[in-house]
Parts: sequence; C-alpha cells; structure tokens
Amino acid sequence: KEDVGWLARTRRLIHPFSTEKMGPCGYDLSVGTSYYLFSEDDGDRFVPRSLPEVQPDATFSMPPNSCAFIVTEETVNMPLDLAGQLSLRFGLTKKGIMLSPQAPIDPGYSGKIMMMLYNLSDQPRDFHRGDSFVTITFHQLSAATEAYHGGNQSGETVQDFIQSDKPIMSSCLLYTSR
Repeated sequence: KEDVGWLARTRRLIHPFSTEKMGPCGYDLSVGTSYYLFSEDDGDRFVPRSLPEVQPDATFSMPPNSCAFIVTEETVNMPLDLAGQLSLRFGLTKKGIMLSPQAPIDPGYSGKIMMMLYNLSDQPRDFHRGDSFVTITFHQLSAATEAYHGGNQSGETVQDFIQSDKPIMSSCLLYTSR
C-alpha cells in the first residue's frame, strides 16, 4: 500500500489518484465516460458511447446476457519494473458480472485501461461513472524491462482500443432470444 502511494505521488502511477481507493495490495479503478454496449438500434454499425463529462453521476445500464467494454476514469503510467493485473470487484461478481480474461498491464504502458465485462444475470446492471469496478494489483519485476510500444499505448476511449466498424455483441443473446 505504501509503495503504491509513493509511486502515485512521485511518478503519477495513477491519475487522478485518491487514497480512498487504495486497498491493502491494490487500487480500485472506476468507471469512466467511454464505453461500448451493443444496441439493436445500431444495426450493423459499431457505435461507441460515452457518459456526459458534466454529469459526475451519469449511468448506463447493461442488459441481461450482454457484454460491455468499459474504459477506466483513471490513467495508469506503468514504470519499467512493474506489471499490473486486473480483477473484478467481488460485489459485481455476486451480481452475475464477469470480467473477461485480461492480459497483464505491461511495463511502460501509459493510458486508460479498457476491459470487457459480461452480464450473465437475468437482471440489468447499472454502472455509474466514478464507481469502483475493478482492482489493479502491481507486481514488482526483478529488474526494469523494455517498455510497451503496442497499439493500445495512450488509449483514452473505446475507439482508441477497438478499431472496428462492425458491432460486437454477446453470443449469450443468441441463446436467450430463442
């Protein structure tokens, strides 16, 4: 906890940073403004969505058996001797939300983080801007390594991460609509 706080203050590991979001071994990241959720109204187009920046308590609802891509509010700036790993907040797991398997956050990555969640429940689930939904834990490497230089560097919005013009929908919808 102390190491994460020190890195946040001295190297802007997480921005914006709040001590209230720190746990014993991780930091809770929150729902940002950029997300993607399939809608029948989109037809055969990929239509990214965003919550209004002027409404700090803005919400979107994830229908049952759907998937959504959510971008964090925070930006992470990974030093060359740290890797990060994400896990879903357990309160969401208990509500039927599942985080898709996610690759580690590489040393040298700088940007927001996008992840895909599934609503496996039979109820819609609301996501409020600013609410904690995933926890990032940091893993110290034995030495600094080369920096990440992939296509997701500096990602800020769903469009930065997903280069598509076709919709993405959950296959769960195919089985429940019969």
